Amino acid sequence: MEKRSVKAYAAAGTVLVLAALFSFGFPGLLFRWQDERLEGQLGQEKAAKVVITEQPELTILEKVHLAGRESSYFMMLVKGRNYSQETIAEKAGQELAELGERGILNKTEEKVEAHNMSAYFIMDVEGENSVILWQGQVYTDNGREFELVLDDETGKILSLNCYDGMELKSDEAENIAYSWGEYLGCHVASVSEEEITENIVSDGKEEKKFENEVQMQMEGGIPETEARARVREEWGLPDPGFSVRACYGDENGSEAVYQIEFIPSFGGSLSIMAE
Repeated sequence: MEKRSVKAYAAAGTVLVLAALFSFGFPGLLFRWQDERLEGQLGQEKAAKVVITEQPELTILEKVHLAGRESSYFMMLVKGRNYSQETIAEKAGQELAELGERGILNKTEEKVEAHNMSAYFIMDVEGENSVILWQGQVYTDNGREFELVLDDETGKILSLNCYDGMELKSDEAENIAYSWGEYLGCHVASVSEEEITENIVSDGKEEKKFENEVQMQMEGGIPETEARARVREEWGLPDPGFSVRACYGDENGSEAVYQIEFIPSFGGSLSIMAE
């Protein structure tokens, strides 16, 4: 009977001690210790994941090279540093208007109505260079569609395709090549022009006659481009468009080659793409 009383008293004492501990804030101490332990673990994980390095400034042509490199890593972003889904269409419209002022595109008063542009973070896995570029399509209120690559830092268009509504002539090819270099802020290292002769003259004998007349014009001191334009006009042939390879350079010694092509058929399409 006495042993049972002792055990009962001991059990009751233990319960009272535990109750006292809980009433004096033991749970708070326990939870605070768990929180501090968890914060320490999270801090270590964050410190291990975040590596901050200074990013070198890249020229336009260095960005073009980085975007075209096979070893580059691409990651889609919700937005860029300077532009978002809400502001990129307006910026693209401003740049297209500038290209119109420079004579690269037809100068119109059209506005960008809609877009399907996405931002990409592009990093050189073999170095520390990186860039954010926007890529996709914009649509104007005149029904024209442009495919663009646009630099998030400078807002410059780095390449474009326009599929409709272009009116250019073969003798404008060199001017467009130089104007594109000025727009990018680069000097022109070289320009080589190839006239697109497909479907101008379908018959082989007629084609030979066409080329002979062009040669006669050139022997009279007329440049080849003008000579071909004259013979086409005499024959009543449509302008065939043009294809130009232009090499551009910048202040850092970087170079990039662009292919500039204009096809007058199907409403007129212009392509300016880095190789």
